[in-house]
Parts: sequence; structure tokens; C-alpha cells
Amino acid sequence: MLNSSVLVLNHSYLPIHVTSVRRAFSLIYQEAARALDEAYRTFDFEQWRGLSALGGELVGTPRGPIRVPRVIALLNFDRVPMRHVRYSRVNVFARDKFTCQYCGLRPNRAELNLDHVIPRSMGGKTSWENVVCSCVECNRRKGGRTPEQARLRLLRRPTRPRFSPLANLVTANACHEQWQPFLRGADEVICTADEDLVSRVKAITAGAGVPAAIDAVGGQVGGEVVRALGPGGVMLVYGRLSNETLPLDSGQMIFRNLTVRGFWLTDWFRRTPIERRNAVMGEVLDLMAKGHIAPPVEAEYDLGDVKDAVRHAGRSGNRGKVILTG
Repeated sequence: MLNSSVLVLNHSYLPIHVTSVRRAFSLIYQEAARALDEAYRTFDFEQWRGLSALGGELVGTPRGPIRVPRVIALLNFDRVPMRHVRYSRVNVFARDKFTCQYCGLRPNRAELNLDHVIPRSMGGKTSWENVVCSCVECNRRKGGRTPEQARLRLLRRPTRPRFSPLANLVTANACHEQWQPFLRGADEVICTADEDLVSRVKAITAGAGVPAAIDAVGGQVGGEVVRALGPGGVMLVYGRLSNETLPLDSGQMIFRNLTVRGFWLTDWFRRTPIERRNAVMGEVLDLMAKGHIAPPVEAEYDLGDVKDAVRHAGRSGNRGKVILTG
């Protein structure tokens, strides 16, 4: 149980890592992270211990059983870590989705090999760009030849996997139900570590592309989102987590009539009339009252403990609202 998987979110609730239950408990105890429950409420170590009486997965400790967290959020880490996917046999298989890149079949893993597109005897390198997943039969058929010489055709050109917030989740051993709101939240999920975003969007939309998109990452991934827009599509950019410039193709913008807009909440408050702001807040409050929006709650205090509540609200690293009750 202590070695099973826990999803790690950054301060913005973006999934960035998978760790063990043992490591998750350590982060929570050291006040580096908070545990999240099914209602997206956050808990420190002692508060989380108090939930053990409600059941769920439990592990034993000298002070009694404690509930196993399946999602934790880091308190002081806002960025998405920049990682390079390490070249290895299993990562090549994962990139190619355990599918032979010549015939398209997905045999048992024992029947898969790595194949050098340009054979090493012809100067081919052992690299992301020259090695693909191949079944034993296609590997035998190709031998020490190029695909053209063997009359084989690659399903797609091999490339180095690009960074993605979900890159390290590709080969995770388990995906728990509690992870779904953070990994999905949509009918389709595309992981750019092992899938081509534009091609997948075209397949999902029958070639039409999407009419609108929002982006908080920027950089190369943001550029691919622009390319996935349909004619007349609009993309709203509200963040730059990758810390990279968003590449834009002026030809695509002109001939496909695309629009990319920026949004900064602080500026919106500054230039929006009070009447409009009140109307928007009214709509948000109505959604909250109907349960469509459930903001995370950091802690609840009785009115008699208002000083403690104020001190709690002033702490750094809070992950939700501090609420007065009673």
C-alpha cells in the first residue's frame, strides 16, 4: 500500500507527477503539500488523520490507522517542471503505444523489439529519432535494410517526446478514480508526450478542428493547439507555464481566419465597469448555489474563533477558502 501511486498537483492544480503513498505522507507531514479529498477540500497532516474514521483505504501507524491520500497538491510550486523524457526501451514502447510502427499491430510485449530505421551498419544512431517499436516479424523482414529497401512504410516519423504535464503519467502503474477530475474533465484526453495533438484532434473532429481553445502553457504545446483550431477558430491565452514564447504562423492566422486573444484577470477587473463585474459575480454565485462550482475549502472555524480564522487565512500556501460557520 505504501508503494502504491498518488497523483501530485502543483499549486495551480495541474498534474505534474506520480509519487508513492510513503512519499506523499512525508510531503504532507513536512507542510510541503496538502491532501485532497473527493470534495476538493485540502487537509494538513493532523486534519487528514481525523478523516480516518470515515473509512476508505487505510494504513496502520503507531498512532492508529490513517487514510491513504490519492491526490496531493504542493503548496509552493506553481510551475510545471521541465523534464526531458529519458531514452530507454520502455519509453520508446510507451511513445509508440506498444504498437509496431510498420504493420500497426499490438502484439504481446514479449513479441516487441526496437528497430533502427536507418540500420547501424549504415551509420544509423541509437536515438529517439531513429528507433521505433517493431514486432518480431517486421523486424525480421526488414533485417539490415532501410524501410524503403524492405518495402515497409513507417506509420509515423519517430521523434523525441516533447515535454507535457502528463508525460510522466504515461507508464503509471495505476490510475485511481480520484485522479479523473484532474486528468480528464473532458470527453477526450490527448497526452502530447506520445500522441500528435493536431492529428488526434483531426481524428476526433473528423477533420474539422475545434472552434475554440484555452491555453495556460504556451510554448510549443500552445502552438500545436493553435494548429488544431478549425477555420475561424479562437484561442484564449491566460498563462505561460512553460515560460516559452507561443509560436504563431502568420499564414495560418490569415488564410484560416484564426484569432488568438490574451486574458489577464487583474486587467479585466481594472477596466470593467462595476455593474458588469457585479453581474458576472452574480452568475458565478448562482452557479455555486446550484452546486455547479465547488470552490475548495481550506478550513472551517466557528464565529468565536474568528481570530484563529484570520491568522489561518493569512498563512502562505493555503489551497482554499477559510470559512466562518455557526
